[in-house]
Amino acid sequence: MKRLIMAVLISASLTTFTTTAHSENFNYIVAGSVSGGHAKWAQQVTKQWNKFLKNYGHTISLRYIKQQRGKRGMVEFATTYKDNPKVLLQPRGVISWVMSSDGWKGYNPKKYIPIAGQLNGTFVFIKTKLPDIPAINIGGGSETIVDAMAAVLMLCGPMDLTEILQCQKEKLRYIRGWKGSGQRRKAYLSGDIQITRDGFAHMKKTFKDELKSGKTKVWFSHGIADEELGIIQDPNSPNTFFDKVYYKKWNKLPSGEYFDVYRQTIKFRSGFSKYLMVHANNPYYEDLVNSFKDMIKDKDAKKVLDKKLGYSPWMVGSAAEKTHTRIWDSLDKINLKNMETIRRSFGENSNINPKLN
Repeated sequence: MKRLIMAVLISASLTTFTTTAHSENFNYIVAGSVSGGHAKWAQQVTKQWNKFLKNYGHTISLRYIKQQRGKRGMVEFATTYKDNPKVLLQPRGVISWVMSSDGWKGYNPKKYIPIAGQLNGTFVFIKTKLPDIPAINIGGGSETIVDAMAAVLMLCGPMDLTEILQCQKEKLRYIRGWKGSGQRRKAYLSGDIQITRDGFAHMKKTFKDELKSGKTKVWFSHGIADEELGIIQDPNSPNTFFDKVYYKKWNKLPSGEYFDVYRQTIKFRSGFSKYLMVHANNPYYEDLVNSFKDMIKDKDAKKVLDKKLGYSPWMVGSAAEKTHTRIWDSLDKINLKNMETIRRSFGENSNINPKLN
């Protein structure tokens, strides 16, 4: 009888996992604080993902590294954990990497392998009652220059690069000095700035009452990256897609060098904002990718993720690699140089990362 019981237990243990890999706990580094937008995305994803990853014999634990606005987390991934296949990274700041060369200590997002990600969109909110020259925040721990660029395009209309850089100085007031997105949100709600940007979760929560009362509206949405078409309308707000709103105002579609830089930056932010990656030749790659696919295919898990994170598309495994490759390949030298010029015009100390040359 004892032998029979042991045989049953051994058989059960062998069929618990769908692979023969050893049971492992992965450390998932979030390059940011525990309360930031990146962390909230990671928390929702791992809460669901762990349900499916356990079928492969694994679990995931989150670790937050907020120092240097998350830069330290990316550097640790590239150095301390360069030979550790059980460490995943959810990075941030790809535009900062493109536009700077100091302090990265070997970190290079182009050489790592994406596991999965969500093609997030971002919304620009505007007060319905505006002063003659509205105010917008620059800086504060998040990529906000691209949102200011979009506002400039919308307010200035069709112009060449020299003209729009001059118009940029005249149409908006730029507020700097806040330490994080939380301060920016409070400033918008109190009326200190009249234009701001945020993601799906904050549209449904932080700005819910303002939108309902009519004090605020979604001015436009930036759209999301698409592996074939570049940028497409955000499924969470298709009628506010930037191109549609611009056309309605100026009776022509946006174009020109300034717009090209704006659109390139949106590709980076949408395609590289919410995703996780590992070092090349990771022995657990298949388990990680397949368990993530299982999660996305599960109706109950997908329903929760859609509610919490929005209806934006997911990219997993080779689809994520393809999307990222297309985005990197779309960055030409003229666009890169104009990006440097425009970002400097907003006061950023931008220098093209030599790893892109």
